[in-house]
Amino acid sequence: MIQNLNPTVLNALQDSSKIKKKIYIPQNTGVNYIGMLIGPKGLYQKRLEEESGCKILIRGKGSQKQGAAPQPDDEDEQHVLVIGDNPECVRRAQTAVERIITADDTTREKIRHEQLVVA
Repeated sequence: MIQNLNPTVLNALQDSSKIKKKIYIPQNTGVNYIGMLIGPKGLYQKRLEEESGCKILIRGKGSQKQGAAPQPDDEDEQHVLVIGDNPECVRRAQTAVERIITADDTTREKIRHEQLVVA
């Protein structure tokens, strides 16, 4: 199971020197938080990773594409897994993710607009 992971992700998950933070995604709200976090063609997720210096992964129930290799936390509730080298970069990534999952309608529209400008 774990050997099928992307080598970069596998190394980050197994590296005990890395700081890992789970941020749970609200369920049953009618908002597509996963889509907002990933953005068009995955560009927003990549941008968040570049800006924070952390790896940002979507994990938990229903987060994997059909036919994808099983992940260690597939049975956990949907969450964002942030993996970073130091507390400051993890804090930056956490702040960016929480901005999205705690956003009101106006802020969500602003984020969608940002994503379309980036894409």
